[in-house]
Amino acid sequence: YIQDEFTSVYKLPISRLGFAYFLKSPYLMLKSLWVVAQASKVVCFGGYVSLFPFIAACLLGKQRIIYQLDSRITRLNRLLIPFAHAVFYGFAHTNLKKKRNTYCFGIPVRQGFEFSFIKKGEHLNVAIIGGSLGSLYWKKLLVDTLELLPESIRKTIRLYIQTKENVDFLDKYNLANVESKAFYDTAHLFSKSHLIIARAGATSIAEISSVARAAYLVPWESAVENHQYENAKHYADFKGAEFGNDSKKLADYIAKIAQSNEYFYQICENAARAFPQYAKNKAGAFITAEKKNDLEYRLSM
Repeated sequence: YIQDEFTSVYKLPISRLGFAYFLKSPYLMLKSLWVVAQASKVVCFGGYVSLFPFIAACLLGKQRIIYQLDSRITRLNRLLIPFAHAVFYGFAHTNLKKKRNTYCFGIPVRQGFEFSFIKKGEHLNVAIIGGSLGSLYWKKLLVDTLELLPESIRKTIRLYIQTKENVDFLDKYNLANVESKAFYDTAHLFSKSHLIIARAGATSIAEISSVARAAYLVPWESAVENHQYENAKHYADFKGAEFGNDSKKLADYIAKIAQSNEYFYQICENAARAFPQYAKNKAGAFITAEKKNDLEYRLSM
């Protein structure tokens, strides 16, 4: 995100919260003071990594901004927000609307994630994003889901799985007729997929929304304060996205998408409305389109 924005980037030597973190505290505080002294603003995204830079900004009188990406406010951010000059947040449902100097800015996405209209053809392209945490969650979910789908729908599915694992494991379940490939270019894959199955991290959800695609979210159960569940639940409130580690629910969702173009396009429209910045750009232009009954027109503007 930042390689072209700053002349210098400094990294605090923090790997995890633990005994070593507290032993390093004096050094981390001094390092933060030295770095923050050279800045005019400090933006903290939450988590224990933010603690020392934020304290340094308070001591040095620098402008302090909290950026709350996930829908649930983290424990540390709840403590820091009263001392911040401004708070930015990503999800419209985050409980910050009535606080002073708070702004819903959505969530930053990587370059390459851009809206493009995709037609429903004879194949249903399904992308599965592993993620860095619990990345093999999809294996059992996928097999159970495919076994629940009728053969007529299974043979239309093309799977694109973000993994270094061998995807031939489907053979032993007599599901080898489901075409599957490994991939690495996430942005390109999103643009050619109809449905994206992913964890429920804030950035993943924002990238799905930015390309206006159907999504099925599987929250990581070990996420701090169960914030991925909250992310998925809030995103699903925009009507269309589904979530949960439930193969029957996912199978029903895939079947509805495969069998109804109207349903699929409505989900795409809902996805583009989910975050403010996408509702204002090309991806959300269909919201005010005159040809309101022409789904392809609305989604291709």
